[in-house]
Amino acid sequence: MYTDLLGKKRMKLGLHTHTNLSDGQKSPEQAAEIYRKAGYDLIALTDHWIVSEEKVLSGLRTISGCEYNIGGNDTKKGVFHIVALGLQRDPGLSHDADPQTIIDQI
Repeated sequence: MYTDLLGKKRMKLGLHTHTNLSDGQKSPEQAAEIYRKAGYDLIALTDHWIVSEEKVLSGLRTISGCEYNIGGNDTKKGVFHIVALGLQRDPGLSHDADPQTIIDQI
């Protein structure tokens, strides 16, 4: 938590964080520690196709999240990176789901 130039209390959030569970380089615990030391109040772990749970890691609160990336390099069909935050459950999506199905299931 910090105070901005207008005197308002603000939280420092990281809402799109990858770990070595997908294409990041740090474990969830290591990533949380880095963010905590940088003064963050909360992060969302949004690894590709892996739903994270809300918990406390290395003294930092995390909220549930996941990134559903589809399309790869096929720009004719579209490339999508859909970030879901605050998931109550794993929506059970398959990698061949279309963007609207992903949004509807989230």
